[in-house]
Amino acid sequence: MMRNGVIPTVSGVDWPPHRQSFFHAQVIAVDGVPVDGSATVYEAVAAQPAGTPIRYTLRKDGHTYDETVRSMQFTLTDYLQTCGVLLLFGCAWLAFALTIGFMQPHTSQARVYLAQGFVAGLYPIAGIFLHRPDFPLATIGYFALECIFPATWIHLALVFPVARPITGSRRLWLIIPYALSAALAVAVLLGFFRDPPVLAPLHATYLYAVVTLLAFVASLIITFWRTDDLRVRLRIKAVLPGAILAGTLALLALLDSAFSQRALPVQFGLLLTPAFSACVAYAIAKHDLFDIDRVIRQSFVYATLSLAITALYAAAVTVLSRSLPGGALVGSSVVGMTMSRNGSADQRPAFQSS
Repeated sequence: MMRNGVIPTVSGVDWPPHRQSFFHAQVIAVDGVPVDGSATVYEAVAAQPAGTPIRYTLRKDGHTYDETVRSMQFTLTDYLQTCGVLLLFGCAWLAFALTIGFMQPHTSQARVYLAQGFVAGLYPIAGIFLHRPDFPLATIGYFALECIFPATWIHLALVFPVARPITGSRRLWLIIPYALSAALAVAVLLGFFRDPPVLAPLHATYLYAVVTLLAFVASLIITFWRTDDLRVRLRIKAVLPGAILAGTLALLALLDSAFSQRALPVQFGLLLTPAFSACVAYAIAKHDLFDIDRVIRQSFVYATLSLAITALYAAAVTVLSRSLPGGALVGSSVVGMTMSRNGSADQRPAFQSS
């Protein structure tokens, strides 16, 4: 649970029972004894041996009720299916963002993707400290990053798959999402530390994330149908499989957390999001591959260099054949074949890297 005793929508596959009763409820008493935050709850439960039935008094949506659950050891398996999933998601997104930012630091698409990846990667990593009462700054950082995360999808949609200058009306489209994220961050933090906590701004943040994810996918589809540029279509085709694969599960988890059901652990909704991030990273990294003009220019350079080298080689063979005794150049055809193979091998990776 979080520092104020609120139980987040993160759990194992088979615990706790009756998730709808626990998720986003606040623990206010343990076995009838009032508690103040997660630290006192942990102390009360740890004082009993594992397997002891513990009666929790919960407060949620203005209602107070009791739930009894047996305590259990938090094993490595439990850690991997909760914090481990969040850590995997965060590290994967950070890795893709850093890779693309390093490969193409000069493009606006890569820079925006790098910023988006930092936000998307750091907020789940901060989430693994939410249950620790001794990391108060992690709670603030987590909620701030979670609120900024939706705005980064709008930012990415403005530059991908087509790089557009952020001027005029587009600048307004960029300012509004980040301003809304800032307002939500303030509301979430103020509501979180109230007594009782007010979680409506947090639920609104989940819905905001759903809307911006859908807006990003919609922008891809609209751009695909409106453009005749083959390069842009190829980039969109590279992204859509990951969007379909990861987006559906993530949207279901966010919608479940935003509304009253809250039966799906939110971290499982993030399991496939690295696939979407990888597709976006692939499309941006291969930007130059789809740049036909660049390929033509480089092909012209390679062809010119090949002709020049071939001409020099032919001239050298001619001069040597006239100046040396007969038979001295018996292996000249073999040498020529070897040089041709080496030349081809040198050209192939250079072309692919374009």
